[in-house]
Amino acid sequence: MKSISYEEFQKLVKDLFPKYLSEIVKNFNCKVESVPKSTKVGNVVQISVCKSDNTTPYFTTYLFLKDMWNEMDNNEMDRNQSIRNMAESFVRLVKRIEYADALCFDKNKVFLEVINRKNNEELLKTIPHRTFLDLAVTYRLLIKADDEEFRSVRITNEYLDTFSLTEDKLFQLAVHNMPKLLPVKVTNMRGFILKIESQESLSDMDKLPEAYIVSNVYQNKGAGWLLYKNVFSELAEKLDGDLHIYPSSIHELIVKKAEDDDYMLTLTPKVNETHVAEKQRLSNQVYYYSRELGDFFVVSHNKETII
Repeated sequence: MKSISYEEFQKLVKDLFPKYLSEIVKNFNCKVESVPKSTKVGNVVQISVCKSDNTTPYFTTYLFLKDMWNEMDNNEMDRNQSIRNMAESFVRLVKRIEYADALCFDKNKVFLEVINRKNNEELLKTIPHRTFLDLAVTYRLLIKADDEEFRSVRITNEYLDTFSLTEDKLFQLAVHNMPKLLPVKVTNMRGFILKIESQESLSDMDKLPEAYIVSNVYQNKGAGWLLYKNVFSELAEKLDGDLHIYPSSIHELIVKKAEDDDYMLTLTPKVNETHVAEKQRLSNQVYYYSRELGDFFVVSHNKETII
């Protein structure tokens, strides 16, 4: 015999499900209600979820609790864990729905991402893109960006047909949107190191060349700012010379004044191999920005593949 009746189990779900859901995600409010009309498989519970800034249900689903109650152990801990597992599954479902929002295609959420061209030849057959240096400029839709989470989806060739788009139109949208969606962030390298290293390890700081990290404010997919010449024109003026640009990863670039330094030109592959996760590697090359010409060039001759 069950130690808890079906009616009691329903009440337990109504009490605990919203509690567990709020522990997992912070931006949803949940309401659990019994549906008056019975079905052949037992009473139905309706779960409605609203975003915290809206009272209109964002997502609604129905659960048939009878089977869960029948299969559930009498142990109170097992009952509570079953309800928590249900909440976790529900969150995964809602997040998939959030990604599905991208199918509505909001032109104001398009941004660009640069990836290595040689190492993504198969992927590039399925997505709109254009060539830039040894890279490919690709496009994504921003789903969410804040201090806790950054999520986006890749725009594929199917989007072009579905929404009557062209690659050129995507490029125009992305270039226009980036400053608002993912504002540039330029950080002095010495200042950055001072924040993350202990004082004992900073004895050689004065020997470091003046360099800057270029990314976006979320430090996620920030290497796309390589397409904005004005950022590098300003840095060239600041450093009073041409620039060497080291593609640290898909997330950021390291920029310093260009100097005749063969060692630095061969350093990028070594850094990629030892310090950058495989999926985040951007290029083995070093780029040169000419202040006079206002343009970029590849100046190293490292191996093309980065994996």
